[in-house]
Amino acid sequence: MSNAETGPKNEPAALQADEPGDTTTPSPIVTMAPDADSRPAVMTADDGHEAGIGTATVVVDDIRVSYRAPSTDAEDLRAASMAHKVFLGLTGQRPKVRIDALKGISFVARAGESIGILGRNGAGKSTLLRIIGGLETPTSGTVSARSNPVLLGVNAALVPDLSGERNVRLGCLAMGLSPRQIEEIIPEVIELAGIGKAIYRPMKTYSSGMASRLRFAIAAAANPDILLIDEALSTGDAAFKERSENKMTELRRAAGTVFIVNHAAQVIEEALAEAASSSPSETATPRDALEAALSYLLGQVLGAEVNSVTADFFDLGGDSILATSYTARVREFLGVETMTVADVLECRSVRMLADRLNQLHPQTEQLQATAELLVEVAKAQTP
Repeated sequence: MSNAETGPKNEPAALQADEPGDTTTPSPIVTMAPDADSRPAVMTADDGHEAGIGTATVVVDDIRVSYRAPSTDAEDLRAASMAHKVFLGLTGQRPKVRIDALKGISFVARAGESIGILGRNGAGKSTLLRIIGGLETPTSGTVSARSNPVLLGVNAALVPDLSGERNVRLGCLAMGLSPRQIEEIIPEVIELAGIGKAIYRPMKTYSSGMASRLRFAIAAAANPDILLIDEALSTGDAAFKERSENKMTELRRAAGTVFIVNHAAQVIEEALAEAASSSPSETATPRDALEAALSYLLGQVLGAEVNSVTADFFDLGGDSILATSYTARVREFLGVETMTVADVLECRSVRMLADRLNQLHPQTEQLQATAELLVEVAKAQTP
């Protein structure tokens, strides 16, 4: 595996492999070739620290995907043994050939990076994204992520016999949202999908376009730390396209690491340029009182103001000792007795920790009220 340099934090990631064994100066794009043994360059931990970029969020190690498929190529039939030819003739089958969908893909993605994956149809772009998202299993290799990646696409599994509105609730629950959070975002999800009163009808009555738009709206309801954007988002009319593009821009600004897949280089370059210009550290402000309170308490522990709710705890100077102190303060001031140090170490940003606390606390309204009181006290103490 070869090393690749990279730019400053919050700029597009720099990985490219156009030809077998060819690695170049960093660019915003990982180029995948369907017939070449191309390997996106690998950025090691040492490279990342030297470049001054964030903590690793996704580590892809030697991912390979292969399968066997029937072939009508006469050369494949001639290459078969005589016994195999006899078997094929008796059964009416075609010879099977090995297809290598992904060949040794390895890289490290870090907080603040936006990574584009470019390639022709059949190059394995969406397959790689689905593996990172945990939706497919590779033939070999491993993927590690610091949080659950969210694939923002149109392939979410929904229940055909249930109404669109019920599917929204089930999909949001599956993504870890609390009942209170779901009630708050349902109007936004319905508006984004733009399917009108059909939201109350069974999914099996939807056209493919309507179902795709609803799947997109459900996936967009999450606030992921690791965001995966597939190119299969062109469904719908001009109004839906504008709404979906605005939503993706909003999500890119809040996510710690963004992967964008497309077959058009210009689309990826524009998306990455926009993501780089909207740095998470500059734009990820608290969504509610809980995130504001957690930011305040974390700042007290670190001895410095927390400017972004998506910033990594360890990038801000945190360690296991400070995590213990932070946990004690949150339990004392917000009353979340079930919170542990492990929650801080696993949910390494204020936003992720807030989502975890909403799941842990039995009464989210009370938690928000306590957080609001703490924020008011903090403001009163600010000179």
